[in-house]
Amino acid sequence: MKENNFDAYLTNGKITLFCGMHTNSFKNDILHATLYADLLATRGGNDQEVWWQTYTQTLNRFGCTLNSREVRRLEFHNTRLFNIVVESTESALSENEQQALSSVFSELGTLPANSLAIEAIITRLQANAYNGTADIADARTKKQPVSTAMLLTIVRNDKTLLTLQISFKTNAGITPDTLNQPVLTTIKDGKNNIRLLHSSLDERQYSQIRETIINKLGNKLQTDLLHLTPPPCPN
Repeated sequence: MKENNFDAYLTNGKITLFCGMHTNSFKNDILHATLYADLLATRGGNDQEVWWQTYTQTLNRFGCTLNSREVRRLEFHNTRLFNIVVESTESALSENEQQALSSVFSELGTLPANSLAIEAIITRLQANAYNGTADIADARTKKQPVSTAMLLTIVRNDKTLLTLQISFKTNAGITPDTLNQPVLTTIKDGKNNIRLLHSSLDERQYSQIRETIINKLGNKLQTDLLHLTPPPCPN
């Protein structure tokens, strides 16, 4: 992949990566549709199985064709988030897409802890933190074991979407290290921790509700969308 031939955003604290060249209108449709589905699913709480069902069902109503889906359990110990993403998607990601994803994680690793991007991701991970006997609410802010989940969307050059939800435990609390350090471990509950969805947006169908979604999002378009890697100005 050519340098800067990707574009990354945060939507309500989750990473959305566009690989290849896409029009601004298509990017906006994806960002707005996924942000709205995200916010709607989040209203139901932080049960990640319920959240996933609401999120995918909402996208389907918006014109996202669900091509295939996979739910499974992956074992890992003291692993980086990037490595889990690559292993979870297996052969689905091309070398260029992995390179783009690696660049995004590297960029996040250079940002100060008080940057808007890092704070947005941490806030989202804290909101997703699992409350159980071993993972109490205080673990959201203290350096002790806590279980949470992250969602990542990769928009490929052919406009198809890979949406990945990963549930994991971090033994040092939710900190910026969660993004790039080998601190993530499988949650020992026997449940599936990987959900992968292949989909595509029917742009014609979505165009019929585009303005409605924009109006419903309102100021969320300013507060919950963050451009991570603005493309360089053309020569």
